[in-house]
Amino acid sequence: MKDFFKSFKFWALVLGVLIFMVLWDDDFDEKAKTEYVKHRMVVNNIAMDQIDADFKSGTFYADVCYMDDSQNYFDAEQIKMVVYKENVATFTAKVVADTGTKNPFEATFKGNVYFWDTDGLRGSTDEVKYYLKRREFYSSKPIKAFKDDAVLTGLGFSYNMDNESFKILRRSKIRYWEKNKESKPSVKEEALPLKPLEEILKEIPLKNQNHVTIDSGS
Repeated sequence: MKDFFKSFKFWALVLGVLIFMVLWDDDFDEKAKTEYVKHRMVVNNIAMDQIDADFKSGTFYADVCYMDDSQNYFDAEQIKMVVYKENVATFTAKVVADTGTKNPFEATFKGNVYFWDTDGLRGSTDEVKYYLKRREFYSSKPIKAFKDDAVLTGLGFSYNMDNESFKILRRSKIRYWEKNKESKPSVKEEALPLKPLEEILKEIPLKNQNHVTIDSGS
C-alpha cells in the first residue's frame, strides 16, 4: 500500500481529479467572490473612533457604510471626519464629503469635499486623502481655501495636523480682500461658491449613530 501512494499512478490520479474539479465548475471564481461579499456588513448612521496609543485621534461618521468583518476596509456615503489634537478638548479639523473609502493606512474623501479647522482655515476640493499614521491631509486636485482675508487657489495641497502647516503644491495664487472700504473687494464674490458652515452641517444627519472603536495600535 505504501508503494501505491508513492507511485506515479496515484499522483496522476490526484492531478486528474483536481483538473476535473476546475474544469467542471467554470464559475468557481464568481462563486468565491459572492461568498466573500456575503460576509460584508451594511451599517447605517455609524460613528467610528480611530485610536492611536490610547489617544482618540479622530472620529469617522457616515450615513451608510459597507465594511468587511475586520472593519479595516469600507466604503461609505455622506461622510464626516473629525480630527482631534492630543491634549486639546475640542476638534482640530473637520472634513465632509459625498463618498469615501478607508483602509488601515489612509482614508479617501471624494465628491464635494469641504474642510475647515479651528484656526479659521477652510476650503473645498474634489478629493482628499488622509494618512492615518502621518496625520496628514493630501490632495492632487484643484483647491480653493480661505484664511482670514486671503483667498488661496492652486493645484494640490498638504496639511499636517501636528505642526498645522498648510501648503499648496503647484500653481499657487493668493488674493486678498480689501479692508475698511465700501468698494467691492479685489476678489469677485462669484469666484467663492463655498457653502456656509451651518448649511453644510445641516445636510449631514448624525443622530443615533452605531458607534465603533478601531485601535490602530492592535
